[in-house]
Amino acid sequence: MLQQAHALHQALQAKPAGERTAADYQRILKLLPPLWRDPHAAPADDARFAYASLYVAMARDLNEEKAYAQAADALRELLRVSPYSAYRRNAEFALSQIEIFHLHQADMARSNLEGFVRNYPADPRVGVARLEIRGQKVAEPAYLLGPEPAATV
Repeated sequence: MLQQAHALHQALQAKPAGERTAADYQRILKLLPPLWRDPHAAPADDARFAYASLYVAMARDLNEEKAYAQAADALRELLRVSPYSAYRRNAEFALSQIEIFHLHQADMARSNLEGFVRNYPADPRVGVARLEIRGQKVAEPAYLLGPEPAATV
């Protein structure tokens, strides 16, 4: 099911952005929730991260701001249910960017960013995170741009 969702997402990305529809995204999104019914099942984290990524892609392609809130909810749930996920680093960073640029919740983002800097000091995004912690305006960095391969631990 996860491979099917990834294949559909890649096929959708091959279409011009103007031809993508909410129905296209919804068709893919509905494949993922069954994969995380058991939060300890192997594909659960992959499915939750892909779910958030799809909502970000949907928000960008269709200018649908509500989809950013849905992506943020999916990332928070991933971090809550699976705090040691291989996706944790990317989920924390992506969540903070969504909170800053789309949900206008800089105070919430600051907490995530401080943890990100503390836990992943060698990550190349730490410089951006430090600027954002200080409240400096930066251009929205890249995050969740496409389906990622399954996490490997």
